[in-house]
Amino acid sequence: MKAEKTKQTAPANSGGKQNQREPSAESDAGRSRTRKAENSSLPLVSVIDDQPTMDLAVELLEEVAATKALVDKGKARLDELKVQLVDICNAFDLAGCRYGQIGMEYRGWKTNFILDKAKLLENGVSAETIAASYSETKPYIDARFVGLG
Repeated sequence: MKAEKTKQTAPANSGGKQNQREPSAESDAGRSRTRKAENSSLPLVSVIDDQPTMDLAVELLEEVAATKALVDKGKARLDELKVQLVDICNAFDLAGCRYGQIGMEYRGWKTNFILDKAKLLENGVSAETIAASYSETKPYIDARFVGLG
């Protein structure tokens, strides 16, 4: 049985409540973002009519933004370090290197194989057979953080 996807929307009128903690345009100035949460159709936390819960939601979202920034910065730096270490390993014909409790194993360039529906069709598999071959996964939470650069 397929799980139904539902779109949750906030009430059009939040009763005139204003949240003093909503970020202003000035506080967001200078931030680079790929998708802007403030321009989305997501409801503002101010629609939550329980002040402690609204405050908690604000705190959690602020922590998400800070954590995401740290993670992104860390991932970018790890990629830089990996390139530099690979260059060293290549220069000295090493399969990796280690120091104390940390090391890097270098296995060269790799690719992954994917099942390509277009190639299946080219090779005589019918669209109906392809469609009938899908299996549903276990349910999972589909929640994404937006406006985090």
